[in-house]
Amino acid sequence: MGSKIRQKTVIFLFWSAVIMYFAASCVSAGSSKLSKGKMEKIINGKTSKNEIAETLGKPEQILNLDKQGLENYLSRIGLSDASQHGFAEDHYEVWIYNRWSHTTGLVLTPSYEEAKVGIVVIDSMGVCVERMYAKESSLEF
Repeated sequence: MGSKIRQKTVIFLFWSAVIMYFAASCVSAGSSKLSKGKMEKIINGKTSKNEIAETLGKPEQILNLDKQGLENYLSRIGLSDASQHGFAEDHYEVWIYNRWSHTTGLVLTPSYEEAKVGIVVIDSMGVCVERMYAKESSLEF
């Protein structure tokens, strides 16, 4: 009888190890609505603040900047050359969305990491004047 219990325990442990080997874990954080497709629905000079909120949800961060502050911010983050936009003297809201995800296997499998950022610049009239999207991914062993 003890032999059968040990045999069943060994079989159970073997199959548990096999399942754990192939099992992947996934961790995500940030705005679940952020995607390239949804960012493309936002049209510069046309899409309103309310429409942006409906499309992407509440931003993770909001910055209130004047023209110079906006240009400095965009230059500092490196997503855009602010000088080519020709922003008017105005006050702007910058809505920032982020999404990060990491997927990995437990043993001898690569891990995959992806980071997305979406930035929407809204003028004092409540209309998008610029939208930016960037995605970076990496695969590591």
